[in-house]
Amino acid sequence: LAAATAEVDGHMHSFDISPKKIAAAGAHLAEAGLSHVVSQHEGDARELLKAVTPKDPYDFVFIDAVKEQSLDYLNALLPKVAAQVTIVTDNTTSHAKELASFVAHLRAMKGCMSCGVDIGNGFELSVLRRA
Repeated sequence: LAAATAEVDGHMHSFDISPKKIAAAGAHLAEAGLSHVVSQHEGDARELLKAVTPKDPYDFVFIDAVKEQSLDYLNALLPKVAAQVTIVTDNTTSHAKELASFVAHLRAMKGCMSCGVDIGNGFELSVLRRA
């Protein structure tokens, strides 16, 4: 994702509660020469997402965290997304039970087109267009 972001001169924000994962990701980004493209935020994403304001609205969101908290993440993000945003939710096949209500919520949202993609652990691909 960071490499794709660099290709379009964008900037990415990554949120994780695990210091080990933050450190590992930071090392990989440095090795790839992509540290300048990503702002890493350590802590509870539900709180950090409310506090961080991106320079430009988010136009792509990848949700892969505590499954039962996915709606909290989405609600924290919605005030900060572009008029059209692509949302990818990971592990929708492998964690179908935990994500069922979240997937149903996405599919019921006004202006949202959403479908499951059965590749790997599965993901939900959603495009939200807001007026």
